[in-house]
Amino acid sequence: MYIFLFSITFFINCFKIENPKKFISDVIIDLNGNNKYILLEMVNKTNFNDYKYLIRGSTTFEFHKQIYLDFMQNNVYKYHEIYSNFNFKILGGGRISVNSNNITVYGCSGYYGEANHKLACNLIKKVYPSYNCKAI
Repeated sequence: MYIFLFSITFFINCFKIENPKKFISDVIIDLNGNNKYILLEMVNKTNFNDYKYLIRGSTTFEFHKQIYLDFMQNNVYKYHEIYSNFNFKILGGGRISVNSNNITVYGCSGYYGEANHKLACNLIKKVYPSYNCKAI
């Protein structure tokens, strides 16, 4: 574990990653069942025109806030050297239902409010082009 973290830190310091957005997946959801999801915006702290939208969903968490905390812990805090120049803003939440080849995005988060489901569908279609995605 320590060797792996040292390797990442060494890599970052030696090669200065130009575009850390490439290293974070646009969409991570469970492809079976009903996900709770959040829509995030990853924004460069020094250049507000440098941003990326992210979808994080899970069937295992009870609350949307747990998805956010898991994301931050396993990405932003863990690889602070890579993502220290970015802010992560939650734009809302909802649910993603996956049934065979169909994905439905709907609902809202009681904590974060409703996400832009059409934007979420567009991101999902890019990552999973063989699935039909519908925003309600």
